[in-house]
Amino acid sequence: MTGLFERIFGKKEEEGPIGIAFSDVPRWIEDREIAVKNELRERTASSQQAILDAFNEIASLVASLANTPPEEQGHPKLLRAVETAVPAFVRSMELAVSRHWSNDPISLYPEAADALKAMIRAMKGQGKYLMNCYPGIMQELKSEIRIVGTGINTMTGHIEAAEKELAALETMRNRYTDLLHLAGEYRTAKNRWEDIWSHIPRDEERIRAVTAEIAKIRAHDEINSLNAARDAIEGLTREKSAIGHEYSRTVAASANVLRKAEHAAEGERNDQLIRSIRHVRDLLDHPPHHDPVTLAEGISVIMPDLMRLIGTGDIVLKNKQEKHLFADTEVLAATIRDICTRYGAAVQVLSLRKLEIEDSDLLRTLALLEKKQAGLQANHSHDEETMREIEAFCDGTLEKVPPMLEKLAAAAAVCAGSEVAITGTIPGLSGYAIPERKATADKYGQDK
Repeated sequence: MTGLFERIFGKKEEEGPIGIAFSDVPRWIEDREIAVKNELRERTASSQQAILDAFNEIASLVASLANTPPEEQGHPKLLRAVETAVPAFVRSMELAVSRHWSNDPISLYPEAADALKAMIRAMKGQGKYLMNCYPGIMQELKSEIRIVGTGINTMTGHIEAAEKELAALETMRNRYTDLLHLAGEYRTAKNRWEDIWSHIPRDEERIRAVTAEIAKIRAHDEINSLNAARDAIEGLTREKSAIGHEYSRTVAASANVLRKAEHAAEGERNDQLIRSIRHVRDLLDHPPHHDPVTLAEGISVIMPDLMRLIGTGDIVLKNKQEKHLFADTEVLAATIRDICTRYGAAVQVLSLRKLEIEDSDLLRTLALLEKKQAGLQANHSHDEETMREIEAFCDGTLEKVPPMLEKLAAAAAVCAGSEVAITGTIPGLSGYAIPERKATADKYGQDK
């Protein structure tokens, strides 16, 4: 490959690497491609013309064969075979040579090779029947086909060398394109970073303004009383939850005894007692904020019968809580009444405190400002994280440039037949400067 470029550009003295500005790489590649193709045309011109002339002569011979009677007569069977073979042979040969031939030797080469293969198949196929009856035409065809084969063989070495050099130039172009693509990604990321950065001062000013408004509201005298109400709400909420749990534990402890009582009443066929027990169980299944009087009265109605069943042993109390709640006819009703009364009071006060806060325009404004502040801070944090990610991406991108430049220079060296130094700047990579290297002037007369 180096020989061709040495002939085109001359052998350079060993003064250092050839300098090629990054921006000149596409033009450098195009010039080399043109040089390679021109050299190839010059070296294959005679073979290419010989092949094309042979194709034209073959086409003429085939056309005459179609309209020419056999030059020599033979056995009747052979003549019948020839009559059948001539049209098929003519069609095959016409398909092989009757086409538009490219002027580009690289394109002509495979076309001619395909045509040669087709003609050889035709000669070995139907053509073998025609040798005895058309000896002159067939011999001329063989000679012209031989010319095509010789021309293709002569072109082969030149074509392979040119294709190898053009492939090397294409590799160089791909290396250059990879760097341009990398630079484009870097530029896009950098623009995104700069766009975010341009918003940062504005966003920070908005956060400061909202924070100042929040501080101003929190310093207002009304906020102290509202904060007290908030604290009261938290305390009442905890108290309400604790009373609810107390109620649930009491109901759970009594439920087992009530089930036993219902079962014993069924054994006595005491329908009235059964209905009364079920009524109390239904009431106990509700949350504790319902009417405590109705619930206590319902419990008081069934307690005499429950005490009787406990006394007869039909109901056995198993733990301390059951024994406490059913110690007499009053304990369970009084306990439930007390829990429901305290729960109701907590709910009522809690509602009043919440209403006090809900009616505060100041707190509504504060809540809106705090929500706005949270949104601004979240967006600000997201932007900062995005900027850090972009910075990491850009740093990683710049780290990829030196090895990619080395690959580009190596690909260029293969094409130039000498060491190459890529110089200048890469469009879009504002954060990267190609290291300076002592280099000879490049083809375009620029000292690097």
